[in-house]
Amino acid sequence: MAPSNEASSVSPDRDIGNVRATLASLAGELLDMSKTFEPQSGQLFSVESDIVQKARAFIAVAQGPMGFAMATTTSTIGAAVVRTLTDLGALQAIPFPGGATAQQVSQATGAQESLVERLLRNAVSVGFLTYDPRRTAYEHTHLSMPWAELHSLASDMFDFCYDSCLAPLVLLPDWLKHNNSVPSEPTGDNAGTHNPLTYRHGTEGKSVFETLAQQPETLALFGRVLKAAAILKPFVGIYPWERLADSDPQRPLFVDIGGGPGHAVAAIIAAHPKLPVSGFVLQELPNVIELAKQSLPAGVQLQSHDFFTPNPVKGAKVYHFRACLHDWSDEICVKMLKCVVPVMAQDSRLLIAECLLPADPRDDVGGLMGFQDMAMMCLGGKERTEEGFGRIVREAGLVVEQIWEGEGVGRFVVIECKVAG
Repeated sequence: MAPSNEASSVSPDRDIGNVRATLASLAGELLDMSKTFEPQSGQLFSVESDIVQKARAFIAVAQGPMGFAMATTTSTIGAAVVRTLTDLGALQAIPFPGGATAQQVSQATGAQESLVERLLRNAVSVGFLTYDPRRTAYEHTHLSMPWAELHSLASDMFDFCYDSCLAPLVLLPDWLKHNNSVPSEPTGDNAGTHNPLTYRHGTEGKSVFETLAQQPETLALFGRVLKAAAILKPFVGIYPWERLADSDPQRPLFVDIGGGPGHAVAAIIAAHPKLPVSGFVLQELPNVIELAKQSLPAGVQLQSHDFFTPNPVKGAKVYHFRACLHDWSDEICVKMLKCVVPVMAQDSRLLIAECLLPADPRDDVGGLMGFQDMAMMCLGGKERTEEGFGRIVREAGLVVEQIWEGEGVGRFVVIECKVAG
């Protein structure tokens, strides 16, 4: 029996007429969009343009199951090849313009020529690099050019995504078999120490941050990416911080719990200079507090505090968790929130600033939020839907009063909560 040709077959649940009509419609839209296409650069997290999203929709209709399987596998292999070329310094060894032969790249990096050639050939086959057969030279494309420089945003983001998400996630099937009698996400008090990332590095029992601390280059990369990603999570412009004003001059206005070196505090004070600086409190671990002393305005109260212990500030206008809860399992988040609820006044509000997963996964255009959730699962945390936040908030004794949402990608929101009852 001759092998079937999947490209020409149609599954029973797909009407060929509808498929062709859909493809024709999408092709027409792509043609119209191509007439006004403008290249985009510097897009954080590779937030795709409308034309790329439309092209992916076209492929999703035209592609068959085997095609999808091979494309997904090829993409994963391509990512491993690019990461290896990065580690070898091979991409920086290719001059632009001009290119370089495999032998020249081998000499520049000290890596075996045969290995280099095989990696470069694969990078060409997926369109990352190009090849001049007359000179047997490998050349950069518009996709690979950022890798020709050290620590570009694109290369840093790729390395971070590969190291902290893709490489651990490839081991997810093994981790589930190794770590769970019943397959489940990292959960409970051990989520931060027993997860795909610590499994990959052989550091189960240590926290993610302890694991990263053993790899100075990875930790530095982590810091650079977080700094760049801050643009997706604005400090001001979403919640009406003027609400912090209060007639009681002695009342704490804003308690930033686990607020790092105080970026949120500094931004809010700068945007609302009429608010008294003395009403702002930054709570962090002692080593971070020392960093905050160098950057925050005089008058901000600095407190050494572990957010797993009862909060010492009573009756503040606002208690604030920014980009903290997604680092932790549901159970640990409830513990964190319960450390704050007892000190809240009736008019106190607890604010949770986080990205929000759409309730309908079809609304995750480009897969950005799905990627973030998988990345956080590798680290023992999770992104959440509105319902997901609602569950942990209710269990902690709070209710969601309002969700404030800004513009832009990633659905970064501020969830405003009050004491239940």
